[in-house]
Amino acid sequence: MKVGKCNFRLVAALCAATLIAASCSEDAGTGEQIVLTQISPFSAGAGDTVTVSGRGFGADPAAYRVAFSPVGYSKDEGSRCAAPFEISGSTARVVVPEGSYNGEVRFESAAPFGGGIFGVGAPRIPSNELDVEIPLGAGEAAKLFCASIDYSFPLSYGTALDEYVLIAFDSSVPITAGMTTDYRVDTDDPCDAKDASERPEIPSTGRLDRVRAAVADPGPFDRRKREEIARVLSAGAPAGDGGQARYSRAGSGAAPPTAQFNVYGDIEGSTIDPESYTTVTANWAYEGEHTVLYLDASTHPTCITDLELQQLGGLFEYQIYETNTAAFGSPSDINNDGKVVILLTPVVNLLTPPGGAGEGFIAGFFMPGDLLPGLLPSGTSNGMEIYYSMVPDPNGIYGNTYEKPRALDVISGVMAHEFQHMIMFNYRVLIYGSGISAAYMAELWVDEGLAHIAEDLNGFDESNIGRADLFLADPGKATLIHGGDALDERGASFLFFRYIGDRFGEDIYRRIVQSKKTGTANIESATGVGFKELFADWAATLYFESRGVAPADPKYRYTSIDLAGDFAPLRVRSTNLCAGPFMGAVESMGPEFIALGLGGPALFDIDLTCSGYGRMNAVLLRTQ
Repeated sequence: MKVGKCNFRLVAALCAATLIAASCSEDAGTGEQIVLTQISPFSAGAGDTVTVSGRGFGADPAAYRVAFSPVGYSKDEGSRCAAPFEISGSTARVVVPEGSYNGEVRFESAAPFGGGIFGVGAPRIPSNELDVEIPLGAGEAAKLFCASIDYSFPLSYGTALDEYVLIAFDSSVPITAGMTTDYRVDTDDPCDAKDASERPEIPSTGRLDRVRAAVADPGPFDRRKREEIARVLSAGAPAGDGGQARYSRAGSGAAPPTAQFNVYGDIEGSTIDPESYTTVTANWAYEGEHTVLYLDASTHPTCITDLELQQLGGLFEYQIYETNTAAFGSPSDINNDGKVVILLTPVVNLLTPPGGAGEGFIAGFFMPGDLLPGLLPSGTSNGMEIYYSMVPDPNGIYGNTYEKPRALDVISGVMAHEFQHMIMFNYRVLIYGSGISAAYMAELWVDEGLAHIAEDLNGFDESNIGRADLFLADPGKATLIHGGDALDERGASFLFFRYIGDRFGEDIYRRIVQSKKTGTANIESATGVGFKELFADWAATLYFESRGVAPADPKYRYTSIDLAGDFAPLRVRSTNLCAGPFMGAVESMGPEFIALGLGGPALFDIDLTCSGYGRMNAVLLRTQ
């Protein structure tokens, strides 16, 4: 049985949308209820001017907004709104907003709760509704948000050459991690299967297994350490003395030639348990104005040379430090030495089991506890700005073989990635949380996405491309916002944040870091766009850019990466609905791309339904 049904009409052109609030509209100037009688022309595309006729209009265009909705008006996010630019007592002229689609149009008050005693008035009653046709042109995208279990909409093929791609995504919050929602796309209308088009899927490039083996992968480690430090902060009372800085120095002056550090060394152990840590003696290898680099004294001499250590230290000092602080903000300095310590140690190598690097490996990490020594048990904190990296291991001495050129590239990316985490922790916990609250900690997918952006901004692209390739191979199976652990989820978050940086400018990354907002609210605040809207725009961009389709709107573009040239093909599933229904499953906030095959010219009713807890939304692209 179908429930919660949302109907919208679909014929041939769409674009984008802006989220709106609940609406109403009694004319502010006349007090008379607005009644609409005609819209001319009846059929118009986004960006065209239409004239709405009726009675009861006032003289002030700013008092109104015109709402175009393909899904009715029970869901505010389903409407596209524009202010009339010219109005009189009987007519108003308005530009059809980008993203509008077939459905209805009505007038609403621009400020439905303005005026009245204490500044609050009763909501104004909206006008009646008129039918309107807004065709979808090639390269345009329609966002038809309803968050319903059941969609039903007519799709009109003007000719057999028309091509449409449906992007289906579930906006419900999953009950458990990895939960998927079953969906079904079907038509009840008779059609000829032999005339319908079904484009074959583009085959895999065959490189995804190699990608997985070459990409650093902390697995659930990052989530566990984040959750454990949040519990410590929530407890509110110190658990013990985590220790002072492992070497004694305040202000300028050379770091000691040798020092000892507490290093996490048990991948199955708690990150706040001293039993999970080992003590490492390390030798000074490089020092600059912002940087001290140490090498574990037990490292085999075949792993890395003094020159390579100097080069890594200089890379952080003269490139990564400057790039990351410009992009995200400043690190903390809890031990007052003005330095960030980088420790290369085989203890990190040993966190990946022998032979386990084929499924991804741990290449380095930042431990939040190093910046909270007063809240942690002794032996679990170094009381300074420090992060940790693997060492190259061309001979497999520590369980897995990491050839030196590739390993040095990975370590370079680790330095940029983990430094972003350190900066984020400074703002979200030490500054905004005063070092005692986890209330402003960034969600994992945001923190990891921006850490991958840090790699990108520093020119370390190979790992990001590898993670993104895993996402593009099956995007519906990778949640954007409810994960952050898996490689494909990290690939999704990298592509999403790269998109909003291209669209809104790279200073948006600093705004996201230096905010007290979290999760999707943080992204909405930084961009000024509703998150579901952004998700739909990003999903449309993935298709247009990956498949080389020219979009009608430049916001469906990447400007900093070549998605078609440098990345694996986007998986687009294909269906011939005349031959029967198409079924699949998606994770929440993971986009599923489906090429619709029906043939034409004809009008078809398309049903998009899903299982119980799901709340499906649709983006429709016309590709030609």
